[in-house]
Amino acid sequence: MTYAEAVHRLVNHASLPASAYLGSELPIHESLLDLPWLDTGDYSASKFEFLADDVIACLGVVNRELNGTVPSESFDRSNESVIVEVAYPVACIISGLLGHDLSRRPVLPADIRVGAAYRIAYAWSQVLAGDIDNLLEGADLP
Repeated sequence: MTYAEAVHRLVNHASLPASAYLGSELPIHESLLDLPWLDTGDYSASKFEFLADDVIACLGVVNRELNGTVPSESFDRSNESVIVEVAYPVACIISGLLGHDLSRRPVLPADIRVGAAYRIAYAWSQVLAGDIDNLLEGADLP
């Protein structure tokens, strides 16, 4: 996945209008925050977890764009504009997972929703730390 694709996917996961960022929309069923609201019958906890893992994968790409190919061996940021480009979508994803709207959706157990929010917030903090290769290493995952 390229950095541009990772940003595009993060924007989609955040349920933001991709056209405002990148000129094209991704399918709504590939959005972490939109999936629980779809009435397609395609919703499942495993699909939600798959999409949460995709957010983490996107953050891995963001990490390498921001902190170099091997962040643990880098001393300077490679591209500081990354923070500006992805901070808002990432914040929307985390706050959306913790928000009351998703908690009212009975098909989404709170432990799954909060666990995904924790993993994503932890990975994002590791991106910002700047010297971590494996974004979930050291996480006390629920």
